[in-house]
Amino acid sequence: MKLPLTWLKEFINYSISDEALAKRLTDVGLEVEEVLKDSKGKTILGLNITPNRGDALSVLGLAREVSAILEKPIQQSKTKAVKLVRKTFTAQPGNFKNEKVFVNLKLSHPKQCPRYMMAVFKNVKVEASPEWLQHRLEQVGIRSINNIVDITNYILMAYGQPLHAFDRQKISNSQIIIRTAKAGEKILTLDAKEHELISSDLVIADLEKPLALAGIMGGLDSEITSNTSEIALECAWFDPSTIRKTARRLGIQTDSSYRFERSVDFNIQNAFFEAIRLIQEVAQADLVGEVSELYPKPFVQKKIKFSPTRLERVIGGTWKHSEFKKIFSNLGFIVKESKKDLWDVTVPSWRADVSREEDLFEEIVRSAGLDRIPATFPKMTAPPMSGNVHELLSQEEKVKELLISLEFHEAIHFSFISPEEVLLIDSTLEDQLIHVTNPLGHEFSIMRPTLLPSLLKTLQYHHRHKITRARFFELRNRFIKTQDGMIERKALSAVLSGVRAQADCREQNAGTDFFEVKGIISKIVKLAQRHIQFITPKEKIVFLHPGKQIQIAYQHEDQTIEDLGVLGELHPEIALKMDFKHPVYLFELDWTGLMDLPKENRSFVPYSDQPVVLRDLALLMESDRTAGDLMPLLQKQDPSIRKIKIFDVYEGEKLPIGKKSVAYSLELGLENRTMTEEEINQVMQKVMNYLRNSLGIEIR
Repeated sequence: MKLPLTWLKEFINYSISDEALAKRLTDVGLEVEEVLKDSKGKTILGLNITPNRGDALSVLGLAREVSAILEKPIQQSKTKAVKLVRKTFTAQPGNFKNEKVFVNLKLSHPKQCPRYMMAVFKNVKVEASPEWLQHRLEQVGIRSINNIVDITNYILMAYGQPLHAFDRQKISNSQIIIRTAKAGEKILTLDAKEHELISSDLVIADLEKPLALAGIMGGLDSEITSNTSEIALECAWFDPSTIRKTARRLGIQTDSSYRFERSVDFNIQNAFFEAIRLIQEVAQADLVGEVSELYPKPFVQKKIKFSPTRLERVIGGTWKHSEFKKIFSNLGFIVKESKKDLWDVTVPSWRADVSREEDLFEEIVRSAGLDRIPATFPKMTAPPMSGNVHELLSQEEKVKELLISLEFHEAIHFSFISPEEVLLIDSTLEDQLIHVTNPLGHEFSIMRPTLLPSLLKTLQYHHRHKITRARFFELRNRFIKTQDGMIERKALSAVLSGVRAQADCREQNAGTDFFEVKGIISKIVKLAQRHIQFITPKEKIVFLHPGKQIQIAYQHEDQTIEDLGVLGELHPEIALKMDFKHPVYLFELDWTGLMDLPKENRSFVPYSDQPVVLRDLALLMESDRTAGDLMPLLQKQDPSIRKIKIFDVYEGEKLPIGKKSVAYSLELGLENRTMTEEEINQVMQKVMNYLRNSLGIEIR
């Protein structure tokens, strides 16, 4: 918003320097970004107006702020009141002598347009604007077109009220209808672009066609030209959401729509009367009959309950209650003390952004100055984190450093996603989605129950740009629906594809595989000093490859299994839908659950100087038995069994159907002496007896 100070002084007389004024405006939340000079060397302030302050998008609106800052009154307008008629009359085209209103109005949608006014002029002289008017528009960056259009733009910038002028002779049967568009109806706007409308778009129309997109842009068929001699001047209050939706859908933003979207003063008559005066003076036009108005349900000014004591409790410090009254009065609010500590505050018509008591608190604070708020520590309302907070944060930093060392990149996504993104990955979560009450849009309407959709979307973006070797992780909250509402739990999730990390010269083209991802999880858990198990899922994980998936779990002392996450390859059908040309691996680990597990007590054990013995053991077992599940069972059979590892798995010819061969290597040894051959044989016999008798596994 550009504010010419010479124009400002027409509304309020002040004497402080331009620099001081700029600082005072910035202090109350109307940031002055730049100080400019016009062609005549006059000062113009460039302000950054926040979206909620639609009232500050005019010289008058900013003059009200300056009036409150300097405690100086706004100067009275030169405009005289124009008599209003609150009904319409049948038009009598061509007969000016006895008519009351020259255009008949019809309001079909009062919710979208609660107030509409129109004045008709004859004997209009459309010509270049006088120099003062052209200079005013030049100061705010608007090009002069002709005196009628320039007057509407002048009122827009001076009062913040958009107006529109129609060529009266181009209005069919002198009938104006404020209605919604018919589906498929088209309009050619002033920028010579044709737009197809839908039933939610509000238009100003005659009996044959739309004449304008309400509050956005006029139509080319009714524009003011040098041949225009009669005009119909419109002044209205349009519903902000209606204007916003149409403007966004059609990709149009005008000075008019920008203000209507943020709401204008519903007392539109003052700006309208000033426009009528200027058209009579500048264009030497004659006002025909009386101004007509459609105003079926007059606006009622908002009243808000305000408690001085609550304000002091919320923002702190000590205040004089008389100071509150003074600030409210300076800003145009009306205060009435209904009770000792409860006031009725009437909001001025131009402040659409003020709707609750907290907004009144903000007005007090910004006017009095933020330095009036004492520095205090916030009260802790949330329960403290369990465990050692510094340790938990340290563990997070360590695991991030580990993943970065493995060539991962940390990703940070919004906590909101669309339902489709979640259900593409896991359709079973439909009943568990947490819907946002007032979302920014459909794509932000769900709280993330898992971090994987966001990471896969980022990976998809890189694949589409031919970056197939990519690794991303995220350590943030996910939101889980429960019977009591919603809980937040941190998750560590990652997706990866392409060539294996840190591959040496012998495996430069080796791709990421299941075992690399499993190894990454093992490193993370080891770093966190916790213990987990990899187990076969009881039910198939729908978003993972049926043959390349595993569950991360922890077995408690009472033998109950706690689910901590999953890892595996993305299901081929999902990979196809997301257009992945290479295998994608992923994991999601319940970080909160992992940190809640008991920490492993680690102590240094001196290396034994006694030799160890290796013995191999080949077993024939069912194909659906997980080979890794046997390892902890075998380890418990004798203290001399130090390590066990799998070195071969075979399924195929020469083996019975439904069977597989698994070969284990057992490392045996004692701490204080060398084992004898007889002792080694006894341990191996004990292991084989356990396998045959307890587990029913055949020794090959």
